[in-house]
Amino acid sequence: MTDCVSMDERMRGRALRILFVTVFLDLLGFGLILPQLPFYAKRCGADGTVVGAIGASYSLLQFLFAPFWGRISDRIGRRPVIMIGLAGSGLSFLVFGAAFHIHAWTGLGLIPLLFVSRGMAGLFNANISTAQAYVADIMPADRRAAGMGLIGAAFGLGFVLGPAFSAVLGQWGGPELPFYVAGASGLITAIAAYFVLPESRPDSARTEPAAGQGRRRWMPITALPAGALRTVLFLFFSSTFAMGVMENTLGLFVEADDALRFAPRDFAYLLVFVGVVIVVTQGFMVKRLSALFGERKLILAGSLVMVFGLGLIGYVPGTWALYFLMALVGFGNGILNPSLATMTSLLAEEGVRGEVMGMGQSMSALGRIAGPFLGGVVYEHVAHEVAYLMSGVMMILTFALALHSLGTDRESHSPTQSR
Repeated sequence: MTDCVSMDERMRGRALRILFVTVFLDLLGFGLILPQLPFYAKRCGADGTVVGAIGASYSLLQFLFAPFWGRISDRIGRRPVIMIGLAGSGLSFLVFGAAFHIHAWTGLGLIPLLFVSRGMAGLFNANISTAQAYVADIMPADRRAAGMGLIGAAFGLGFVLGPAFSAVLGQWGGPELPFYVAGASGLITAIAAYFVLPESRPDSARTEPAAGQGRRRWMPITALPAGALRTVLFLFFSSTFAMGVMENTLGLFVEADDALRFAPRDFAYLLVFVGVVIVVTQGFMVKRLSALFGERKLILAGSLVMVFGLGLIGYVPGTWALYFLMALVGFGNGILNPSLATMTSLLAEEGVRGEVMGMGQSMSALGRIAGPFLGGVVYEHVAHEVAYLMSGVMMILTFALALHSLGTDRESHSPTQSR
């Protein structure tokens, strides 16, 4: 692997701030939708299975296109792909907001319109993996975890403010306003990125096919040598599967459970709390913990904490117990995700780093397809608590694979040939 691109500290700081805003806006939109989606869908006659399918529509398109956008960013640079992602995400939020009016004007079903808008968002959501590849381009290896933690903190901050904005703006200007604000913010940030975001990959580093070789094919995961990199990519899937079960059923569970009986506002507060834990963990703790213990140990610790945080949700005796479990989920997820991203960037060959980071995002998207769908089915047709036990079991698998396959931190960070 090559060293990070030459960039002075001032330019690097400006680039990281723009990336922070980029990821924040992505997750702001997600946070706006998450607390409302189960309740809107339920009013339209949807059960837990349909709620999960709506969540999966976003992830299906992301699964298909994340490696494609990563490969494009390797060839033409990170900056244009980030701008395309911002603009496309912004448009998808505008469509989501307009869906309520379209439903009223035309009689078209709200649920099909939600499918269309979420699919559009998934298609253009190239920002997170491309932003992570950007961080890997500009940050030296010993500081890369801090950069990934900053991206994760933006993720968590969007998760915090999204539900809060959803409640405040929804009361002030109606249910459409939060989505219009998110859409406008995405478009404005795309324009700002055009003027202020520097490119992280010089022309000499971009991967174009050599003369006479034709175009390099889209690289499947199976083309990667078996070993730590493949394991890390699978861990993206398994951990996101477990989170996806919780994210797409928790709104239904807290409303129906006799010990909780949450209103939509109470659920939004819970999501804000989880987001705060993630922001604090990734913004202030990951850098120090990574320096002390390394990414492998953080992956193991995060997985183990999430076993209990997710697996016991179905047995909570009351509100405070649920908040405690969600604190475990926020902390475990907060150290796990940036550690997986950092390890992926260290293992991937520099010339295909964006594509490999896109594979990680694609595997996460696959987890968001399978997790919400299977979780919704189990929640609706087996038992509520079994859905969360399934999440806990998946995190046990994540822990076991990391323990068995990643070896020591030194071995895990050995460069892997990715072509």
